[in-house]
Amino acid sequence: LTQAFQQSGPVATHVYPDLPLYEVYKSGKYGTAKARVVQINPAASRLLVATLGNRKIKRTYNLDGLVGVSMNDAADCQLRFRNEMLPEHGGALVSLQFADSCSRSEFIDQVRSCCKSPLDVSAPVQVRDDNMVRFAVTSVGRYGVRRSRTIYVDPSDKRMYIVRPPDLPVAVPLADIIDATRSSSDQRRASIRFQEKDAVKVKEFVFSCRSARETFLAQINENHNMGDEIAEPKQARTYSLWVGSWNTGKMPAADVESSVDWVPAGHDLYVVGLQECRNNQAWQAAIQAHLNGGDDEFVLLNSHSLWSILLLVFVRASLSGTVFITMTDSVGTGMNNLAGNKGAVVASLRIDDDVVCFTVCHLAARAERIFDRRSNIRHIMAEVKDDVYHTARHQVFFGDLNYRVIQEFSRVCSAIAAGALDALVSSDQLLDEIAQKAIFLGYHEGALAFAPTYRMERNSSEYSNKREQSPSWTDRILYKSRPGAENEFVLKEYRSHPTVLGSDHRPVSAVFNLKPRSSLHCGSLGGSRGPLPRIRFLYIDVCVPNISLVDEDLDPAETPVHLRISSEIEQNSLKSRAGTIVQTPDEAVRLHWNASDLPPLNSLITADDTYIASSHIEFHVYSLNSRLGSSIIALTTLFDSADAETGGMQFSADIGLHSQFIGTLNGAVMLELPL
Repeated sequence: LTQAFQQSGPVATHVYPDLPLYEVYKSGKYGTAKARVVQINPAASRLLVATLGNRKIKRTYNLDGLVGVSMNDAADCQLRFRNEMLPEHGGALVSLQFADSCSRSEFIDQVRSCCKSPLDVSAPVQVRDDNMVRFAVTSVGRYGVRRSRTIYVDPSDKRMYIVRPPDLPVAVPLADIIDATRSSSDQRRASIRFQEKDAVKVKEFVFSCRSARETFLAQINENHNMGDEIAEPKQARTYSLWVGSWNTGKMPAADVESSVDWVPAGHDLYVVGLQECRNNQAWQAAIQAHLNGGDDEFVLLNSHSLWSILLLVFVRASLSGTVFITMTDSVGTGMNNLAGNKGAVVASLRIDDDVVCFTVCHLAARAERIFDRRSNIRHIMAEVKDDVYHTARHQVFFGDLNYRVIQEFSRVCSAIAAGALDALVSSDQLLDEIAQKAIFLGYHEGALAFAPTYRMERNSSEYSNKREQSPSWTDRILYKSRPGAENEFVLKEYRSHPTVLGSDHRPVSAVFNLKPRSSLHCGSLGGSRGPLPRIRFLYIDVCVPNISLVDEDLDPAETPVHLRISSEIEQNSLKSRAGTIVQTPDEAVRLHWNASDLPPLNSLITADDTYIASSHIEFHVYSLNSRLGSSIIALTTLFDSADAETGGMQFSADIGLHSQFIGTLNGAVMLELPL
């Protein structure tokens, strides 16, 4: 193997001092990683791999034998060389991990310039005859057992083949595939359900990268919509979502059955959050029986609780195949953030191809504990698994948030009696917190057109004067969509239910119309279908007015700060070089990245204008492995700002950490179209 790739003739013993060097980790046998430097010698068309210390060359590869380059997340790179000696092994593989995506891009550009024929730089997905697509995957079986497999999708005979040599392929007619589901926790993972005789089988696969998974799902989607010619993807339907919250005040089980009439009929999905709930099973059974009392049938999709906080999700039975729970979790914020008397229950749902995250919570009580509530929210968002508050397209955060109206009891009661609710809204703690960007950055709420829901006499419409606590809107429903996706998740109704008695709170509810984003259509994918556009960053500036909000001990002058950049349309997660500190007269921390510090989005998975415009770019600011904040921009907004002469597009967005404002991010990009 060494003879096949060693440079013939006199061999240099050390790297060349006048050629660029890149420090990398090179993967060896058994998964070990060794620190190395790599260098391209363009005159000899060679890749040199040397030791990090004395720069002594350990191995030389002939780039004339290079077959392709694939990139995975962050800054990894794999080079596959033709192996004439062992053709059945598919060639030698050199795996390198660079310090950042910019260095990797420069290295690949140098490799490309040395190749005599066009180099395939992509994810490890191979297209054959413009139709047959091959995927190298890992099959996840029972008990987590993993085995290597190869999947072939062949639209010409409308079959998918799962191959495990030396066994015969398992053929699955595309018409028998019920659905294909993304994993929200692993961007490389997907599962398919298909009919096999009288049973429904489920197969779960881990692909080599997100691009490979998206290509596979798009192939399945295309062939579910195939006629005589490749059709456009089916338009997503609109779903009606009802969200309700009630602090039931430890209502006894005997009263539960008569206390569910406030849940109306006529919606597709019901998400019910209860606080101070003593009888979970009784509430679940009563609400489901109430929903099934008419002509519709509803099934329980999820029930999850934390002490007395309960989250129930019901879906119309006819839609149970399109709505799935992808994640549930709970976080306590009681004493020392351990007790569950206060806290949150979270459920993430996949509705068609959209992920919607629902969080029902019960936060710290009393008006003076506003900073405790702020801490509760940040702790919840930091601790919930799978990073759902960044991956979900839409979010609903609701429950007994315990924010108060800061006015005297008698004045509040007089304003309510006179219908002068606007006089109270200006004194609402939560609205003030949102306006200051202290918490719930980017969240919205419907108009408070109903009277405060707390503190009521349990069995009358009168307010209870407990320790001069003013009547307040403690029970709230907030929502948030990714930038540019607001029209997909629309609030239609926000109200209270003042005639529902039995607790010192009154229920609140909201109705949303959800129109999920259309699936990516395979007809617009890249690969053999032609070159794809790329997005090149011109510069990015980050300003953090008060770094102590993030990390009191952080000194950007001592600890490098870099950006991790990702997008739904980019197959890799990218890493920038370290930002340059810009001196300022104030205490703000300002960081700058120029074009050479920022990797381009040049591995787009689609050229579909509509899909690109509905996508986003996420920026995560990191110091070492600690996230300092995140920002997101919508590409549709970016394209709207394009300069007619230069084509440059500027953007600006807030940076948040666990829904608290941290700073601002500004920059500019260019969209480079293929020739």
